[in-house]
Amino acid sequence: MLSVSNVSVYYGESRILNDVSIEVPDGKIVCLMGRNGVGKTTLLKTIMGNLKVRKGTMIYEGKTSLRFQPIVVLRWVWVMSRKGAAFSRT
Repeated sequence: MLSVSNVSVYYGESRILNDVSIEVPDGKIVCLMGRNGVGKTTLLKTIMGNLKVRKGTMIYEGKTSLRFQPIVVLRWVWVMSRKGAAFSRT
């Protein structure tokens, strides 16, 4: 399971994500939707470790981290895509 709890992320001094939480249970698909500019891509970049978490925790398969290794994220995306979710690269 992937669990993101109360994560806050900033670009410089601008807060982009404020106390965001999401859980993706094993075997389930979660769709992340929203209008332009609400932080969807920022959340995915944060999970991948491309952006620094200022506050909050991320847990994947029982391991807590502020940044996951690329193989963990690729495995998560691959498992989710095998279940029928569509991912695109922007």
